[in-house]
Amino acid sequence: MEIRPTEAGDRPALSRFFERIPESDRTFLKEDVGDPRVIEDWVKPGAGRTVAIEDGEVVGSQAVLDAVEMGLKKLVVEVIADQAPLIAMFRGLGFEPEALLTDHVRDRSGQTRDLIVLANSVDEQFATLTTAGIADQLQ
Repeated sequence: MEIRPTEAGDRPALSRFFERIPESDRTFLKEDVGDPRVIEDWVKPGAGRTVAIEDGEVVGSQAVLDAVEMGLKKLVVEVIADQAPLIAMFRGLGFEPEALLTDHVRDRSGQTRDLIVLANSVDEQFATLTTAGIADQLQ
């Protein structure tokens, strides 16, 4: 697997990656990843997007080490409150709840949903990875 910043040539693979995400999950992405202009923005030089590539296909992305290089101090994710497995995954990665926003998101069917904001200190996360000897292996 190769992990690297996005490139213009990643456009088709990135589009296929988003097409594989169920519509019910894509509803909650901040950007309309079905819009070719969004994909175009993601592959522009300096866009700050990193992808994981395997066999020529986009299979994921990473953020923590990019955040360190970009000088960010905090990573924030917004998750629909009833997505317990996703919240548990982020909690396992060191994210902590900071806010519950009631009826904050309207899904494509028009239903309003609660949103949980979780945050992770970049410096603390990187220090943990460094202590465990993992940070050097990921850079």
